Amino acid sequence: MSHISKHSSGGADYGDDDCNSSSPLGDPDAVLPILSSGSITQDEFTISRIEMRLYTDGKKRDPVRGPYSVITTYVRTDRGSIEMVYDKGFRGPDPLASAARLVSESLGPAALVQRSIISLRGSAGADPAGAAGRTVFVE
Repeated sequence: MSHISKHSSGGADYGDDDCNSSSPLGDPDAVLPILSSGSITQDEFTISRIEMRLYTDGKKRDPVRGPYSVITTYVRTDRGSIEMVYDKGFRGPDPLASAARLVSESLGPAALVQRSIISLRGSAGADPAGAAGRTVFVE
């Protein structure tokens, strides 16, 4: 797992060609790559990138638990990309690192990949390649 990237402007650093701000949430405040080099294949999908993304709402802030956070997972495949809400709420000072720890120690990235593939298949309808070239957002 890599370190969390942030822009000085508050937006995340996607690196290479990953600046896909088609999310209805806008640009993430931080991005934590889970898989960023190489690829894996599962169920005839080739996965080239897995990230966890953090979006914070500066207007919603709890004095003890910090800002309101939305954490998503982003999975890029050869048949399209998908961004799904993973968790949201007042999650403390470092919610992205906490969520990533839970994924890596308990669930494993395979669970994120499987959920993403199921959602991509559902969004493509009868055509399994129907989601190719676009990003699907699932709340």
